[in-house]
Amino acid sequence: MDKVLRCGHEWAIALTEQLDDSDLDDVYQCILEKALNGGTFGLWLNRTFVADLLPSFIYGNELVNSLEVESYFARAANLPLNQIFLTRKGLIVLPIRHKEKTFGMVCISSVGKFEDTLLVVLAYLSSVYINQLATLHHARLDPLTELLNRQTFEQKVVQIMAGAGFNQPRGGQPERAWFLAMIDIDHFKSVNDTYGHVIGDEVILMVAQLLKQNFRAEDYVFRYGGEEFATLFQCVSDTAAMQALERLREVVSAHRFPQVGRVTVSLGFVEVRDFCQVTSLVNRADMALYESKHQGRNRVTAFSALNVPESQLDDSDIELF
Repeated sequence: MDKVLRCGHEWAIALTEQLDDSDLDDVYQCILEKALNGGTFGLWLNRTFVADLLPSFIYGNELVNSLEVESYFARAANLPLNQIFLTRKGLIVLPIRHKEKTFGMVCISSVGKFEDTLLVVLAYLSSVYINQLATLHHARLDPLTELLNRQTFEQKVVQIMAGAGFNQPRGGQPERAWFLAMIDIDHFKSVNDTYGHVIGDEVILMVAQLLKQNFRAEDYVFRYGGEEFATLFQCVSDTAAMQALERLREVVSAHRFPQVGRVTVSLGFVEVRDFCQVTSLVNRADMALYESKHQGRNRVTAFSALNVPESQLDDSDIELF
């Protein structure tokens, strides 16, 4: 018993020392494997920290099938705060809680015997894990919009270009590719000049909310800087990506902003490939965005439609107007 508690303390320290999501996940997975001594488990988690969002399977064994996840998660979320686990159909389910809200669960096969003391330690370590994950998550947010910030954007692009971050397609569904879209609010300077920076900030905030509402939970939406945004999202083709971004453009154009009225956005996008530098990828998306601006704004342009010779591609920045 002393050994378990001593390991629990050391594991908690190891979790709080991690400054990267993937490293934190690796440590937590290692803890579960060691603590359960080879027992079968699975982790489901909502990484966005949006309340009431169904968690996704992360790693381990899918002991709960996709049709049962909602039921199991609802039971875990409704447990009293002083109850750390429930048992159901031969499984032990530990809710993963942060600030009294449930964002995930660990399901453990209860075929083997586990002492309550071990489950208490695991519940504590799950709390340490989710608190560290939340700390890392909030450090990556833009304070005005609560979108991911530019530093996080660069990290995510590098991960995706390295082949990480893809969601596995479900049976029968085609594989998807990652796309980068750059999004800019049209004539934003005139909004600031006419209505002031407070109203300008409100426009940025409302556009950010529309972006979040129109992308999936597994997509990434960033405030790139000022009135410019970026998103990394998965689609099966250029055509599907164009359709998704056209829907977004129409949603923004149809929205009525207090005092300002109608606001539009211009967009440019490119498929994410294994470019050598983040700037090379961003440059291509910016070229497509520039074309949207040049053609009258309030439109979407694919980089693939520009037919730009490789000799004209470099890492130079494009100044938008």
